[in-house]
Amino acid sequence: MKKLLTVVVLMGMLLSLQAAFVSAQEPTDTPEVTTYVVQEGDTAESIAEMFGISVEDLLAANGLDNANKIKQMVGEELVIPPAAQPTEEVTEEPVTEEPTQEATEQPTEEATPEPTEEATPEPTEQPTEEATPEPTEEATPEPTEEPTQESPAGRDESSEGVSTGDDAETSAAVPGTFTTDIIAIANLLESGAAEAPVMTLYNIDNASEPAVTMNAVYPGGVGFVGSDKFPTGRFAGVIESSFPAAAVALTVNNSAKTADAYTGFNTPAKTLYGTLIFNKHANFESTLYCQNAGAGTATIQAALYKTGQSSPKITLNASVPKNETKVWDIADDPAVQAAWPGGNNQYGYVVFNSANDIACVVDNQRMAAPYVQSQFNAVPTSFAGRDLRVPLVFHGHGSSSDNQKALKWNTGISLVNISSSAANVTVKYTSGSYNHTCTKSIPASRSDVWYAPEVGTGPDGWSCPKGPMTWSYPGGPTFGSIQVTSNVDILVIGNSNRYDSRENLGAGYSSLGATPSGLTNRAVCPLAFNKNPTSNWISGIQAANVGSVTTNIRFKMVRANSNPAASGKSVTITKSSIAPGKSATAYFPEEGSALTSFEGAVFVEATNPAAVIAVSSSNTNYNSLGSAALYDCINY
Repeated sequence: MKKLLTVVVLMGMLLSLQAAFVSAQEPTDTPEVTTYVVQEGDTAESIAEMFGISVEDLLAANGLDNANKIKQMVGEELVIPPAAQPTEEVTEEPVTEEPTQEATEQPTEEATPEPTEEATPEPTEQPTEEATPEPTEEATPEPTEEPTQESPAGRDESSEGVSTGDDAETSAAVPGTFTTDIIAIANLLESGAAEAPVMTLYNIDNASEPAVTMNAVYPGGVGFVGSDKFPTGRFAGVIESSFPAAAVALTVNNSAKTADAYTGFNTPAKTLYGTLIFNKHANFESTLYCQNAGAGTATIQAALYKTGQSSPKITLNASVPKNETKVWDIADDPAVQAAWPGGNNQYGYVVFNSANDIACVVDNQRMAAPYVQSQFNAVPTSFAGRDLRVPLVFHGHGSSSDNQKALKWNTGISLVNISSSAANVTVKYTSGSYNHTCTKSIPASRSDVWYAPEVGTGPDGWSCPKGPMTWSYPGGPTFGSIQVTSNVDILVIGNSNRYDSRENLGAGYSSLGATPSGLTNRAVCPLAFNKNPTSNWISGIQAANVGSVTTNIRFKMVRANSNPAASGKSVTITKSSIAPGKSATAYFPEEGSALTSFEGAVFVEATNPAAVIAVSSSNTNYNSLGSAALYDCINY
């Protein structure tokens, strides 16, 4: 259920986030781990000598392959493997956490998970033939993929160019730095005076916590805060305003040519589900960020589940001060790797618990070129349902000279059964007049995956009366939408990826499935662009009519840091007579010419107040950056 944003809690990965950061957090049933905070001037040799260990053991304990990387990790923790006692006192005490207790849930603000049962004739994110360079010949199309936790079924690696082996050994740190390029804050009021919100930063690495200067935001408008306003470091943030607000953070790594976006929270919850995590599967790794949004110090617990299993592989615990954030880099966490060795087919979901309110983000990254980043918010059980929609999914979409779907856009659907009984699930893929239906029973407290290129081709447990999905190009059902129904409440997320090594293009995103009962007739997308399509960001906004009445849908674009009532600061596009189950797309390079060189927000409204819409914002920068950033817009 979407709620109005009044206080937004943002997890901001700002300037200079190092991909090789090591979390030394141990579970309570594991012996204490000694850690050391890297100081200016430290080297691998000096630290090893301090603790009476070898350089090789130090690097191995921290998942590093190059001793010189330690010089770049000032302020970060290293795990010190057991050895002789240190010759001098360690600068930081090891952390011992207590397990948290179960807590009740509260609804959280999250991007509107997307629904629809009919695909728009043009995907919002424009990974079309012209927008997307030729796809990769070596990357796995797997995001949420493998249909079982066993070997992938029915895939011909030689013909599809897919690497399905354990890619963990070939992955390395992502080059460059991650920067929160823009934080966009929309004012949901329709009238009144402009006001500047207040943003407070909380440094994840325990450095100083500077203030950020904010622009005034007009009613019906949006304010942008750029990376020039942020100091170097990693921060969580809290935005406060007297007006109801919605916010989105855009993260960019220009060196790796990757990006993604995620929304802020309103009312955090005590139990949150991160519906898709990777433990070195197909070169994907997950980093978990969890902020204490309550009063006082909180114990935060993260239980990691492998797909197909009902018990966690490991449960991590951390003691976190108010507004501060715990980071778990599970691929580089020795406790995680001891309990759950990473590799191909090692993926699943995470459940966060605390007696306090918490706000958590999952950051999934492909660690080999072309790189991919896919960020999304962990959500409470109020996001679960028995009728869930994902409005934009792919099945071999995009151009490819050799016509291999493995080199194009593909989507995996992850399903988490949060109930205490089996979920009898039906997944229906619709693309124009084509549809394909599969069914499966998912046991209680387990997760599973529906992955289009493989479903129906092997012993994956899915029953698909038509067999494998039809695929051909051009003219095949290469993109569409998903409707998931179940006899019990489940959570759903769609994970879409495309890799193109020839153009160094890595693009991906995750989109939460939405329940029509939790939506309204209007939504805001605080971050959108209409810039030069050959060199910069462009956006498509897709609105799905998931209600029962026909309606017109209006898309109002407003410039950032401007009064939308002023001349030339806004433009409205209207799509007429959108029937139930259909979608409308506003693709700015073709339809938004009135606002050129535009960056700002899009307010979307179904003109029939009885209508219900789910909306997504797909932002692509294929030419200069080679990436995509999609997020679920916010109903209000």
